[in-house]
Amino acid sequence: MKARVLTHPDLTRTNLLSLASTIPGAWLGLKLAACLLLLAGWKATQVTALLGVSRMGLWHWLTTANRVGLAAWPPARYPGHRPRLSAAQQQQLELALLQSPEQAGLPRPR
Repeated sequence: MKARVLTHPDLTRTNLLSLASTIPGAWLGLKLAACLLLLAGWKATQVTALLGVSRMGLWHWLTTANRVGLAAWPPARYPGHRPRLSAAQQQQLELALLQSPEQAGLPRPR
């Protein structure tokens, strides 16, 4: 099997690390880690064994990265239903979930 390499000029160690600090999510982190390991000289088989991904999965990641560069990492909008909560309601919910039940006005009987 031919060795896979990163060829897009935007895919440098510095660019990938700066991108990693801005994107939450473990799956995206795995993709970034795979590219960083390949840039460090690791073989694809070593990367797949370390990260627990398939060779084909790694191949797809690298093909996409080589085609579009850093634009391969920001999460895509997935199709589906719109959220039922407005943005303000979602923010209010997130703040409420940070509180204890008592602070949120929900007494806990014992």
